[in-house]
Amino acid sequence: MSRRALTLLVTALGVLLLAWQIEKIGLAAIADGVRRMGITGLALILAVSLLRQLLRSAAWVILMRDDARVPISRALAATIAGDAVGNLTPLSLVVSEPAKAMLVRAHMPPQRALAALAAENFFYSLSVAITVLAGVVVLFVAFPVPEALRTASLVLVGLMAAVLVGALWLIWKEPALVSSTLSRFTGFAGAKAPAYEKFVDKIRELETSSYAFVRSKPGRLAGVVLCEAAFHVLSVAETWITLYFLGITSLALAFVLDTVQRVINVVFRVVPLKIGVDEVGSGLTSAALGYGSALGVTMGVIRKIRVLFWALVGLLLVGRR
Repeated sequence: MSRRALTLLVTALGVLLLAWQIEKIGLAAIADGVRRMGITGLALILAVSLLRQLLRSAAWVILMRDDARVPISRALAATIAGDAVGNLTPLSLVVSEPAKAMLVRAHMPPQRALAALAAENFFYSLSVAITVLAGVVVLFVAFPVPEALRTASLVLVGLMAAVLVGALWLIWKEPALVSSTLSRFTGFAGAKAPAYEKFVDKIRELETSSYAFVRSKPGRLAGVVLCEAAFHVLSVAETWITLYFLGITSLALAFVLDTVQRVINVVFRVVPLKIGVDEVGSGLTSAALGYGSALGVTMGVIRKIRVLFWALVGLLLVGRR
């Protein structure tokens, strides 16, 4: 199946899922929620989301600082543009991260920028695992949890614990994991084996450089960790702001729904814009916690407005570059 056909298929399935959920809840209920947000609410969400992107860009810049002076404004523009490309295709990180590295090439060689970005993504993944674990704790403490949701949450705890253990192993061993795996398939490349081996060598160099970025800059890690932590605090704040405009002020609910959205972002990364899966997942969670599915679906739609806004800005930035 071609890349374009895959994109169309996954998007179509997401649209059908979203349409089914809207038909089940009623378009009027969702439209009313969006109206209650108003221009003020949407502007606040966009402002907070911009700060979140700025924080991840700052973490990236911190890791690049010894090699080149990449302006934070250029890193932010690259982050917005790269995420726009990634959000609109099933390839996600495969296209978004190289795009970001290419967009700062005037200040730093793309391969070095990509290695720093890989290191930043490593710390971000760690922070996601820790945040998800914290979200599950809040869920169990603050809400009566139905059995199905409890089981799913415990499975999630196991997966996040595995992520943390795997991360510690990577830090300790520094294995060239991806390149070693790819090298096992060289025999299937046939006449293209030399080109394939060159590709694997580039991946190995990227892995080595990424470990070097972390190992050689231990003093910078505190700044990176603070940026990632602040990113998640603002993410919960964004969710709470949305709830506030919809008439709910529960910080615990904001934390749990933000956790669900974070998990959806990881699990359904191949779905462009997370269309359908975000709304349905949030709707199922809000319903299980006694707030009705309309709340979660409406929040998913509002998030979609935010994502589409930044996708448009990102594509305009790509066009300029």
